[in-house]
Amino acid sequence: MYKAFEFFKLEEVILEQTIDYMQFITQMIYINEIEQLIISGQNGLITSYNTTQKSQIHTIGLFQMEVQYISGLFLSIDYQYLFVGAYYDGMCILKLNLSLDSKNNLHNQITFNQVGTGVVGFSAQFCLATKDFYVYCYDQWTGLYYANTQQLAQKNQNENTYPINFQFVYYWPDQQPNPSIKSLLTNSQETILFVGVRSLGVYLFDIMHRNQIQLIQVISTDSIPFSIQLSRNENYLYVTNTSSVFAFPQIQTNLNDNFPNLFNTHQSAFNDLKLAIKPRCYTDFSDNYLFGAFDQDGFFVFPIFKNPYRLNTKIFKNYPFQLDTLQFEQEGKYIIVPEYYQGIILSIYQYNPLNNSEQQQDISPMNMKIVKVYNYDTNFYSAYMAFSLDRSIAVQSVQEFLIIYNSTNILDMQILSIWQKPNPFIGDLSDVCISPNNKWIIGIILDQGYYVLDISNKTNPTLVNYQVSLSGSSILLSTYYNLAYVAEGGKGFGILDLTFLPQIKYMSRLSITGYSYMLLPLQKEDFIIITQSDKGLITLVDITNKQNPIIINKILYLNQHAQAVCSCKTLNYLFIAISNGILTVPFKSDFQIHTEVAQIKQFINPKSTQKLRYNRQSLTLASNQANITNEYIFQVGQTIVLDFTILYPINLDMTISNIYIYQSGKIENLPTYFMFDVEQSSLQILIQKDLLGLKNIISDLIIILIKTQIPIDSISFIYQSQDSADLGITNSTQATLIYQYLINQNIINLDGTINDNYDVQKQLTFDNQFQNLLIDKSVMQESLYLDVMSQIIQKVSITLKKSYSYNPFKFYVISSLNFDNQNKFKYISTNSLDTITVTLQINSKIGKLIHKKQDSINFQISDSQDQLQIQGTLENVNKVLQQQIIFANSSQINEISSSTIQITVNDNINLPLTKLFNISECTFIVLKKQIAVNKHLNLQSQINQQFVNAVVDIETNIAITFSSKTFIVGDTSLITYQAYIQGSDGEFIIIPPSLWLQQQSNDKLNFRGTTTSSLYGQIYRFQIKATDGYTTAVDQFTVQVYGIPFTYALNLLIKILGPLIGILGIFKARYHFFNIIFSERVTFSQEEVECGIKYNKQLIIINKQYEDGMYIVRNLFKNIMQKDVLLQQNKQSGIKKNNNISDIQLKNMDNLFETNIKTNQLGENYFKDYQKFEQTKKLTIEKEANQQYIQKVLLNLSKFKNKCSKSDLEKRYLNESGGLVLSKVIQDIISFNIRPDTYSQISEQQFINELVDENSLIQRIIRALISRYLLKLDKISQIIYEFIKLQCFNIIQHNKNDWYKAIINIQYRNYPLQNEDQEDQNIFPLLHFKYEQLLQILQQLNNNNDHKLLQKIPNSFSQLKKYFDKYLNGVNIFLLREVIFADAYGFPQYKPSSFQPSIGLSIHINSQDISQIIAFKKRNINKYIKPIFKLLNLEYTRYAFSKNTRLPTWLSFNLKKGVIFLYGVPQNQDIEEVLIKIYNDNKYVIQQFIINVSLNESQLNKKIKQYDQINNQLDQSKLLLSQNEQRLPKRPKMRRNIYSSSHIKDSEMLQSHFTSQKNLTDIMKNSFKLEYPIKTNQNQTLQNENLQLMSESNNIGDELKEQELKSFLLFSPHQNSLSSKESQTSNIYINVIAKDEVKENI
Repeated sequence: MYKAFEFFKLEEVILEQTIDYMQFITQMIYINEIEQLIISGQNGLITSYNTTQKSQIHTIGLFQMEVQYISGLFLSIDYQYLFVGAYYDGMCILKLNLSLDSKNNLHNQITFNQVGTGVVGFSAQFCLATKDFYVYCYDQWTGLYYANTQQLAQKNQNENTYPINFQFVYYWPDQQPNPSIKSLLTNSQETILFVGVRSLGVYLFDIMHRNQIQLIQVISTDSIPFSIQLSRNENYLYVTNTSSVFAFPQIQTNLNDNFPNLFNTHQSAFNDLKLAIKPRCYTDFSDNYLFGAFDQDGFFVFPIFKNPYRLNTKIFKNYPFQLDTLQFEQEGKYIIVPEYYQGIILSIYQYNPLNNSEQQQDISPMNMKIVKVYNYDTNFYSAYMAFSLDRSIAVQSVQEFLIIYNSTNILDMQILSIWQKPNPFIGDLSDVCISPNNKWIIGIILDQGYYVLDISNKTNPTLVNYQVSLSGSSILLSTYYNLAYVAEGGKGFGILDLTFLPQIKYMSRLSITGYSYMLLPLQKEDFIIITQSDKGLITLVDITNKQNPIIINKILYLNQHAQAVCSCKTLNYLFIAISNGILTVPFKSDFQIHTEVAQIKQFINPKSTQKLRYNRQSLTLASNQANITNEYIFQVGQTIVLDFTILYPINLDMTISNIYIYQSGKIENLPTYFMFDVEQSSLQILIQKDLLGLKNIISDLIIILIKTQIPIDSISFIYQSQDSADLGITNSTQATLIYQYLINQNIINLDGTINDNYDVQKQLTFDNQFQNLLIDKSVMQESLYLDVMSQIIQKVSITLKKSYSYNPFKFYVISSLNFDNQNKFKYISTNSLDTITVTLQINSKIGKLIHKKQDSINFQISDSQDQLQIQGTLENVNKVLQQQIIFANSSQINEISSSTIQITVNDNINLPLTKLFNISECTFIVLKKQIAVNKHLNLQSQINQQFVNAVVDIETNIAITFSSKTFIVGDTSLITYQAYIQGSDGEFIIIPPSLWLQQQSNDKLNFRGTTTSSLYGQIYRFQIKATDGYTTAVDQFTVQVYGIPFTYALNLLIKILGPLIGILGIFKARYHFFNIIFSERVTFSQEEVECGIKYNKQLIIINKQYEDGMYIVRNLFKNIMQKDVLLQQNKQSGIKKNNNISDIQLKNMDNLFETNIKTNQLGENYFKDYQKFEQTKKLTIEKEANQQYIQKVLLNLSKFKNKCSKSDLEKRYLNESGGLVLSKVIQDIISFNIRPDTYSQISEQQFINELVDENSLIQRIIRALISRYLLKLDKISQIIYEFIKLQCFNIIQHNKNDWYKAIINIQYRNYPLQNEDQEDQNIFPLLHFKYEQLLQILQQLNNNNDHKLLQKIPNSFSQLKKYFDKYLNGVNIFLLREVIFADAYGFPQYKPSSFQPSIGLSIHINSQDISQIIAFKKRNINKYIKPIFKLLNLEYTRYAFSKNTRLPTWLSFNLKKGVIFLYGVPQNQDIEEVLIKIYNDNKYVIQQFIINVSLNESQLNKKIKQYDQINNQLDQSKLLLSQNEQRLPKRPKMRRNIYSSSHIKDSEMLQSHFTSQKNLTDIMKNSFKLEYPIKTNQNQTLQNENLQLMSESNNIGDELKEQELKSFLLFSPHQNSLSSKESQTSNIYINVIAKDEVKENI
């Protein structure tokens, strides 16, 4: 541990002693174990010091060498020999003779004796020696040398022979100029020699075999390695130069050469041998000969001279006897040969000398000696023979019988028994083996099957098992295991487990292409080669795991097939007997490649990478799969880096040129996700799922092949003779000729590499001209010349083939995606950084899946809730599983039950992982808890708290709210409720839409309704069924309609006692009380009107039609909810269309509002409802919105987000887009024959016409009621509807009665003075959304809070739908529109109260019950008493009578076809605030609203311009006035009496104003000309029309004097001359007077 600012003080060095040395010191060696110091001087003086006492160091030995300079000292490990590098004088060896001080047990004296010398190049710079006296020295000018000095270690060495002169051998692995060596070192095991070379680095040499130095590796560095040293544990190599120290860690070599490398088949050599059958081949123990048991062609012996490439099938010895197999005696002296067809069944041949005698020296495989013959007269062939492991028993398989021998002495084998093949056997007895315990014989019936003999009694073998498998070619007993390997012919390869004998049981089997013929185990039976005689050549199988054999690769050679295969005993080569000859194939590379494996680890936070070493692994798989041991196992998603280093290079210039992948028996280019860096010899692999193949968990064995290129130069073709039979010898000149010839033939490139287009398998030939140039044919015999040339060509061919090699690297790929049911902390593990998708699937019959909502996870669940999909990050998905998925079971779940759940995990990089678990074992599943009634908050107790004894009043708006904790469940938060009412039969049914009390939403326990007096005395029993979607709980409550409110009682009392107390006037004034009480309920929002602009308001009168509509809908639901009817209807394609309903009518019903929208876009003459909702102010919705409420809405939306299931009614009456299919509703009504009593007096066709008429009240009411009910079923849309409604009232339109005006534009289709003769006028105004206001409200629910959305306001419903689809997906905009429009039209869910009959644009009252419509002016009230007037509803006073109404003169009233019309055009003098009240016959106010008339500035400016033109023509009118006045009849005198004084004064005032243009302009500011057109009769002229228009309106013409009026009309801007119309003037004037008189009389 270190502390801050702590200083360390070096101890002071004290000089103990000073020793003077006579020469310049060059080297020093200190031997700590014996405490001696050896120093060398420049001129050859060597001195030894005893340092036992550090203050009294003294000399114990001196030796003066006759050399010029000593450059290096090395002391042997036994301290007996000092190796001196004497520079130009070479190497000297001094033997140290130590004399011991017996008293102090110390070396007292040392004498030096020179015992050896040797010349090392030009100068011996430094030498070191091994324990076995091999000396390695270097000359810094010429290189490395070594010598064997073991002679020094011989005992009884004659000292007279000293100094011994040792011969040094030069060695360097490269032909380049001599290296400049700077340092030398060996490891402690003395197996590796480290040589530091200037500018090249550190060379590592393998000196295990002292005379065969091999280069292992070069550690490259550009600096000068002056000194190299190993750490104490030799894990690090330290190299120093002039300025730095480098440390190189020792790593474990990873050579990937633990299996036969059969990928270099291009290096094979083919020898032609056209024999039909070649069953077996063998090599001798010294690899000098190849033996062939070639059936009827006999016994062949081929010399190979310990070099498999020297096999020449033209040179052989043939022994003419028929055989299929051989057995070699273990001492390597005898061969046992089973023969047939010659009366001899077994022969023993000697093929090697027994001793060194002359007689034995002639014996060889080419000259074998027969030593024993066993005769047996038979006509059957003997195919195979086998010995027991202890060689005590042998069995020979003959075609029809077995012979069992006592084989203790092969020269005297005894027949113990002969077993005859039984009759059931079909086929020849073939290969056999003896079990390791010598108890059983396992034999093959060729291509038929297997048999087992019990040989416990060797003299009486017994058949104990026989199995027909239609397979079997050869069998081979394992040397190391209790197993037998079987070539099964057409069925491949198998391993028999002999522990189960006599039962024949396979440990494993493997399918092999073609016909499996013969087996050859390699590397202690970790691998096996199988020959294929029909298709293919050989297959290499990894049988390290005997239960799971794995094919490594398959070898093909042209179109050849194989029979026999054998391997060299000491060399890594195979001989394969193929169809046309013998193929020599290497199965190990001449060099090694170390592969450093690392993983690039990626980190998310912080984003970085790290290179980590990757080790071999073992993998334990499921019971039905084999395990993998000590292999590289990569995972999908990993990034693996393989760094390659060539070890034991043949040539220092050899490089790794490319990487390939071995697939399907072919060498192919790498996939794109393999990236090879040639310069760095590095391969980066992005492990992808493609490497898994078709397997989900683990791939097949994957092999990449590293291609190494060895440059060829002229020196490559210099060949030396290996023995007397080797004639292929070349010198440097010949080698250069060969090299140049191959370049000219485009076989070799200029850089020394093989041309890619050259096929090395093709037989190499030299043309005659080059052959004559290469070898002088005249100096030797023709036969010798041909042999020499053949051997040279063969060597050149091998050189070319050896110029490149493939080294394999094998690995497996497994899925990184795992699911561990027992790991509760990490169920899913993967390398993926992408989104994880988990899908849980169950059988819908056993229950349902439930999830707990989380913001960071996306859930999707199927309609039947049998499939749940979870999406999110790995961490979040694991958290969801940790919190457990709820399973609502419909059957018992336990360990015995077979209820299962399937889980599929997809991480987007692996193949999807699917697993099946028993639900009872799933730790990520928890069973659903039951919903229950809260005992402390039952429904009845809550209703009693809200209403005493559960009694409610009549004629009252009732609101009932129950706690959300009435029903409780522990594992889900989403509970829905369904309300029922008890019928007369005692059964509970769903509350019909017509009931006075209605449930507001399915997710809340809220009820609203209005009681009427007809309900008095009724008791209603309700049932609430609560469900969390899986379990259900039920509770009930009772409501008694016994209460009578004060207002109702007072009214009733007054009616009863009215005659008695009438004198007091109380009855007459009863309405005052009710109007005060219900003032707010009947008040609608203020309406804005501008002067000169037409005003129109229409109110629809609804009487009995609403009850009829509720009756129809109630009975429709009653019929449609009957299961048998519903199922019957669903089976059909739909109710057949009524013949009385046209397709156009059906289409119009379904597309009502779409049609209206198109009509609205085309029309220009429709009248809007004049409103201004803060148009001069910017809406501040976002600021005013209650964020807490918005979050609650968003939470509620998220609860229902994945609830995609639709009810049967929704499926029936909504189309795919969500639009209402009203045609289906109408057809059902007709089909079920639902018809209210009101329509019983009309025909069925008339009733149908009412239903299909889009302008009929009954259709609109049905449409509204159906839509409202369907909206309640759609919880998400219901939430959005309530949100819009509340926001409109709270923020924009602060009036609950017409809140919809905040987002709805109203356009009336009719005007009372227009189209009066039209019969089919539409009583329903057009409605369309105010898209900007609606969008601003909905924007609050947009989590992204993207204000850019408001920059693009929808201008059509289709554009609004696109907005919903993108940001409010799941909301049914069509149902939303239906219900909002129903609110606007005034179609509520329940029948309105008689005290509040005005709903929306409708009044629910009999038209005969409307008494009058009265306008009120606002009083001027003192501000102090204003609250009292407001309380008593006396703020306004009545208008005076005008035209039999108490309305402003500009406002007119009309009632026709069930619609109240209020219309007119106010003028400037009408600017004021007017309160309009509509009374029923009891003088109750049923609706009231304020009309605020304001100035229209734009119209004012326009009129001023018009009157300027009139003023310009005033002078002309005066000139003509006198002329026309004489022609017109005089006005009757009684006309003057018609005008009141006020009229006269006004006329005089107006006349005076005409005198100036200024005064006329002032008048025009207070009067406007009526703009809307008036329908005229055909016989009226234009003047009549204008005159009538002016006389009937409140225009300025009414204020003019008669004469002025006449002249004004005649000289209007539209008429410049009166000459053509003077004859009609008299009639016009009379008509004006007549109409005025009529009006006055009225």
